[in-house]
Order: sequence, then C-alpha cells, then structure tokens
Amino acid sequence: MFTRFCQQLDFLELEQTFTQPSQARAYVQQHAVDLLLLDIELPTLSGMDLHRLVPSATMVIYTTAYAEYAVESYTLNAVDYLLKPFSFTRFEQAAQKAWHQYRCRQHISSAAMQHLHLRVGYDWQKVALADLQYVQAVDDYLVLHLTTGKSLLVRMTLKTLLTRLPAADFVQVHRSYIVGLAHVERMHNRRLLVGGVAIPVGMTYEANLHHRLGR
Repeated sequence: MFTRFCQQLDFLELEQTFTQPSQARAYVQQHAVDLLLLDIELPTLSGMDLHRLVPSATMVIYTTAYAEYAVESYTLNAVDYLLKPFSFTRFEQAAQKAWHQYRCRQHISSAAMQHLHLRVGYDWQKVALADLQYVQAVDDYLVLHLTTGKSLLVRMTLKTLLTRLPAADFVQVHRSYIVGLAHVERMHNRRLLVGGVAIPVGMTYEANLHHRLGR
C-alpha cells in the first residue's frame, strides 16, 4: 500500500521498508532520512520508543490501528497520526503536511543568497539566482535555463537542487520542473508560461502553486 501511495505523490520517494525496528533504526542513523512512516505495534520495540531513538530531524507519520496513542504521538512532535484503514486522500494530506514542514526547514533567505556554485562538466560555475528562469530534469541531469538564453547541464537530482534554492523564490510545479516565481508570465489550463516556454503543472503541485501565486 505504501509503495503504491508514495508512487502517486511526486514529492515522495520511498527508499526502504523494514519489518524489524532494529533494522529501521540502523538505517535512519546511517542515512539522512527526511520522513519515517511508523507503526505503533512492532516486534521487540514499540513505534513510540523507536521514534525517541531516531534523529530529531527525521519527521514521523504514525500509521496504526490503535487510536489510544494519538495524544502521545503529538508530544513527540509527530507530523500526523493515520488510523488504519486510511484512504489515499488521507495519506496525501499527511504527506503534504510533512512536505510543508520540510520546505520550511529548508527555507533560505533570498536576501542572504544571491548565487549558486554548481559543477558544470569539469568546472565550477557561479549562477545568479535572479537569472534562473526554470529547471528541467532530464534523465540523471538537470538543465538550468537562464534569462541570458544560455542553458547549463548539471548532474544533480531535482530534489537536491530544491534544497539549495530559496523557498521564497522557487517552487516545484511538476516532477520534472522547478520554476522561478519572478519569471512566471502566465498560468492557463495547468500550464505556466516562463521565458516564453510552456511548462506543465502536475496535479500534486497545483494547489501549492496557486497559493504561491496568490490565486
């Protein structure tokens, strides 16, 4: 179920699943995990106890059949508490809350950050954020489209680049696109016009985009 639900959300990537708490704990302590989907009743260790052992930066959404632990979960700063069985709509609501928290944590003041230094081929290049119109993911690369008419090819994931961009100025609008809000010329029928180019808007990102554009 989790695999199917996560596949329907462009901003979620399911890395691993575990049936043993010790395995999950070891993985989370060795890898940077943004979000943990956690049951309450687990073998050898409760979900609550596991939550206390993982790094504080790891967000947790509980998925359980036991309603009586809900209050305790929020004392541990859980993002949400899903009671089984739950629908995809309810799962998406919880995931959006986690996504919002993640973006708030990654927020960087645009006044303090005016440039990015990116590896382009064998060289490092300084890119002015004001010149960055939109970014397109193509296979294992990103194509950065600039106001100068130039395009830069960078080996990086969209998710990684998004954490390095000021959240106030850039937004992901599709699983393959990030746009600079200052360069959005028009939006019509789930299409953005940016630098004269029509960019698709994914259904998952539409509501957030409307909010960011003040619509």
